[in-house]
Amino acid sequence: MRGGLDASGGFQKIDFLSPGILWGRGANRERFSIWIRKGVDMSILRWLVVLGVWFGFGVAVDGQQEEEARLVFPVNGFSIAPLEAPTPGASCAPLAMSLPSMGGLAANVNVRIQSYPGSMAEYISLTKSQFQQHGLTVIKIEMQGEFAARLEYTGTMRSMSLHWYARAIKRGNQVYLVTGTALDAQWSAVETLLRRCVDSFRLD
Repeated sequence: MRGGLDASGGFQKIDFLSPGILWGRGANRERFSIWIRKGVDMSILRWLVVLGVWFGFGVAVDGQQEEEARLVFPVNGFSIAPLEAPTPGASCAPLAMSLPSMGGLAANVNVRIQSYPGSMAEYISLTKSQFQQHGLTVIKIEMQGEFAARLEYTGTMRSMSLHWYARAIKRGNQVYLVTGTALDAQWSAVETLLRRCVDSFRLD
């Protein structure tokens, strides 16, 4: 914010830049000006204007964030607000999505948040032992750094031959497990869709 005198006298021009932090680094910042009569207490006026700008822009940003907080399904032509609540120390399945049913099973992707205080290496070791207990066949398990892993496996559950593709990402004492599931016989038909969906997951 800076001030200058009007050449005609009597009024003073004050130039402002909008608060850059609202737009992020490198973003364009809007400039605006006001004219006031000379003699007004500038220190108070500056604070009043700055606060007004902050609150005004804050309302606009909050409204934009609220509008963007939606799950969008463009192929089927709808969107919906997410249904969620904090999950401190609890395990839950906040999201499940499915394709049209084929052969008695709808190929699907789900997200589970699991409480797990151990390391990702320990989580994968536990997962391998559970696979063995249930007679599942591991196609590939790949660690992706210290806090993530990719898994692909097959097996029979509920008399159905299934194929799974999953990613596990650890943050704090929780593991986010994103799993795509389909009948093994239909895997080639839906593999691209399931992999793309699972791989798109990210922690924000």
